[in-house]
Amino acid sequence: MERTYEVEIREDRLVKVDRESLEVIATHQPLGTKVVQCLPVDGHFVVREDYFQFPLGRSNVYCLDGRFEILWKAEIPGSSDAYSGPVSVTDAGLVCGSWEGYSCTIDPTTGRIRSKMFTK
Repeated sequence: MERTYEVEIREDRLVKVDRESLEVIATHQPLGTKVVQCLPVDGHFVVREDYFQFPLGRSNVYCLDGRFEILWKAEIPGSSDAYSGPVSVTDAGLVCGSWEGYSCTIDPTTGRIRSKMFTK
């Protein structure tokens, strides 16, 4: 019998919990700060960590598979930028706002920026 699980944020990290036993099956430690969003997309999990004090030049948005292995890290709009707004799913891709004022559409399979528009 296949285990069914839920994924949730607990104490700033991501955990996979068995629905029946409530046992923690897996844990994902943040890459730089703390997990603030987990969005299920096509059997994967798009994670956004808090942008405040996230290491410069690295992306705070990334995608995990069901085993919590990193599939991709989102391309950042600029070398000192970070994603500060919630990630949402649209027909065009994943959309997220950045701290420096860009609205980015991100390819949900690769993490590459499809388009970016300055909004400030």
